[in-house]
Amino acid sequence: MTLTPYNVVLVGCNGRFGGALARMFLAHSNIKLTGIDLHEKPRMAELSSNYVRGSIADPDHATLTAARRADWLLLCVPEEEVVRGIPKLLPELRPDSCAIDIASVKTRIACTVEATPCSCGYLSIHPMYSPDREAPDGAVIISSLKENEATKAFERLVRTWRVNVLRMSACEHDRLTAFVQVGPHVLLLAYGRALVSSGFEPCVVGTVSTPLLRRLLELLGRITEGSRCTYQSIQFHNPYARDARQQLLESLGSFDSISNEKDGYAFDEAIATIADFLRRSR
Repeated sequence: MTLTPYNVVLVGCNGRFGGALARMFLAHSNIKLTGIDLHEKPRMAELSSNYVRGSIADPDHATLTAARRADWLLLCVPEEEVVRGIPKLLPELRPDSCAIDIASVKTRIACTVEATPCSCGYLSIHPMYSPDREAPDGAVIISSLKENEATKAFERLVRTWRVNVLRMSACEHDRLTAFVQVGPHVLLLAYGRALVSSGFEPCVVGTVSTPLLRRLLELLGRITEGSRCTYQSIQFHNPYARDARQQLLESLGSFDSISNEKDGYAFDEAIATIADFLRRSR
């Protein structure tokens, strides 16, 4: 995609997703990229001359000056920081510019944007893949909270990535991700906690692990080695998280009853129902 000249200001440029997006923008000669982060220096040498040390939760003069110049202000920081920064940043942005966040929970952000007097655009996106993958082949969920030409331009850019793009409201996003993220994450963490409490030595478990267990441990490792504030936000701030966890508990209880009663028919029927769902999801 050929971009018209854009001033892009990327908050959180030293993070995993921020760094991945920074590398992408630096490949466009007609984009001027400015990085903002809490660290004293940028991790990428290319940003050394266009770097501001600052926080959007408590923006100083340099941070606000950079934001005012932005055509696209990307907020690659945790949801909590986005919510705190919106009331302070959005009134400073030009009407023809927009802010974009990549947070994992959208409802609080949507409410904060709606309550903030501003004339700029706002796009809330959620890349559903790891930033470490050059060809993600995943999905990006887009919630357009305040649409203008700047948000449309950024959405056109997203659609050039090798991803599936789904448009939905912030509420629909959180309802979906309660099952896409909240459920799987807490299920893995609960299994990990049970494993820790089992009394078995980790080396023994590692030695006798089956292919399925190795896959589970790999997935659990991605959570424990990832951003804890992100995983915490997914469990704490998604308004549908409790419902998803409750349905998991009920499902686990159902399998517990089936197994205690040695009900082979109910066990087979449950697996057949799941298998049919999986076939239709492909």
